[in-house]
Amino acid sequence: MVEVDLELGRVYEHGWQSWSPSTDHPVTGRGHRPNSPESRVSGYCAGVESSPGGFQGEGLLAVVPGGGATHVFATTTPDVVPSIRATLTGTTLVVEADGPVEHRVIELPLYAALGAWAESFAPRPAVIRPAPTGWSSWHAYAAAVTDADVRDNVEAIAKYELPVDVIQLGDGWQSGLGDWLRPSRDSITSVLSSSTVTG
Repeated sequence: MVEVDLELGRVYEHGWQSWSPSTDHPVTGRGHRPNSPESRVSGYCAGVESSPGGFQGEGLLAVVPGGGATHVFATTTPDVVPSIRATLTGTTLVVEADGPVEHRVIELPLYAALGAWAESFAPRPAVIRPAPTGWSSWHAYAAAVTDADVRDNVEAIAKYELPVDVIQLGDGWQSGLGDWLRPSRDSITSVLSSSTVTG
């Protein structure tokens, strides 16, 4: 439980993945919730019901009671991502989680505190390897990718001996958003067994 200033208090919700809303809200407001089945599939944790009111972070939720320090509620390990919920009752924000959570008070403003928490949770390695060079079907064709598109690009990469380390088959090959088991009508799955995509 955290006592909050109703005018100054803020709550930061951390989303499930890169398409999820992640931002801070007034403590008297509420967080983002999916507004359609499609937005639920694309931006929210599968199998976890969104709380109807209040706030919900996946693995991380932070509270600024009214200026100054930031309360960070976060997972204790990268292997478990608990849902962390906060509900305002009077001037008390009640925080609950469905898994192990550490509560830290960091004497910094919200986003600086989140940065400090991230550095302590996953410190930078002594040596950072260079990022691989890649080609992604999504960035070239979005959802309109076909077998021929992928095949043509893979062949061109080989023909011109381009220094491509990773070929990523992005969204577009599946029958629908969130359905990763059935290929689309213009499936690129046959490319996976082609001899042009090896090594």
